Amino acid sequence: MQWLLLPIILSSLLYAAPALSTKRQFQQPDGTTFSGKQRGDEYLNWIESQEGDILLYNKKSRQYEYATIDEDGLSTNGQAVRPSIKGRRAIPLNRQDDGDKIRALWEKKRQKALQRQKRIKSR
Repeated sequence: MQWLLLPIILSSLLYAAPALSTKRQFQQPDGTTFSGKQRGDEYLNWIESQEGDILLYNKKSRQYEYATIDEDGLSTNGQAVRPSIKGRRAIPLNRQDDGDKIRALWEKKRQKALQRQKRIKSR
């Protein structure tokens, strides 16, 4: 019986994992590329550019766009990511790079998910 319990416990620990945060290249539909890292986990995830911008993939436009932070989550702002030119942004933005905001948003999403799991278990 104990040998059966161990794989169940281990699999539950492996369920939630942070995003792989190695630097990689992302490609826009027009062929331009930019470097970034995947950030977050199952509660909240995004791409962080080399400059520290928060980026998301927009399924409708099929391109990576700059993101805005609000109380409900992250959303694209409609501005496509363009590669930097000699360390400067091709499109200057009013970036919302406040780490406290993103941490607070992640914590809110995580708490909602945990409350939902508790409700399901109590049924």
